[in-house]
Amino acid sequence: MAKKNAYSGAEKLAILGELEAGGGTLVEVACKYNLHKNTLRAWRHQYELNGMEGVRNPSQE
Repeated sequence: MAKKNAYSGAEKLAILGELEAGGGTLVEVACKYNLHKNTLRAWRHQYELNGMEGVRNPSQE
């Protein structure tokens, strides 16, 4: 399991972009980055609601 806040906002955005571009299914992309599929869903939801601010990680940026 990935440690909490292991990805910066920019990294999260890149991972979501890969998912959106068809770089694999939700499960495939989650496995590739050692994430749970629900984590990707949560990131996507937060990005849709709040844009970059929704995926920003204040402890790393």
